[in-house]
Amino acid sequence: MIVLDGNYFWTRELFGNCHSELDVLLLMPRDYRAMKAQEGRYRFDREQPDPQKNIWYQYCPMPPGWLFGYPALAFRFLKHQIRDFIKAHERIIFVSCYPHYLGFEKPGWKTVYYSIDEYSTYWPDKADLTRIREIESIKSADLNICVSDRRAQDFRAIRPDESTIHLPH
Repeated sequence: MIVLDGNYFWTRELFGNCHSELDVLLLMPRDYRAMKAQEGRYRFDREQPDPQKNIWYQYCPMPPGWLFGYPALAFRFLKHQIRDFIKAHERIIFVSCYPHYLGFEKPGWKTVYYSIDEYSTYWPDKADLTRIREIESIKSADLNICVSDRRAQDFRAIRPDESTIHLPH
């Protein structure tokens, strides 16, 4: 399982607990300036905090705005960093925590769209693009998880099948 973005507590808690059944790689992309300020250095390493668990953190410093402004370039960079993990696993479940991560997955991967919030409000100047990408993410995901019941209802209006579940924090 590859989780993009593993920087959030709930994301790590939810998907990190899959470690008994799957290898879990939490991608940790960050603005390189914030990483330097918080960590005192730029980290490109992969860390396994507990050798008893199949959970790894892959640190990914990036220039500001890359993930959402230049996703194709950012995805190439991220996939290059984790190419060994991808090669080592016959099947991949890709968990996307933002609609802007649409397109990271490869054909044949199972996908989960984990919606934590109404993302169109995060980037007002990209609100329309965010809504379009979110609809595409909802329609293409094998499973949609919403922390808000209201969001789950909205998702079911877009895709009226059993692909959406409400899973509150």
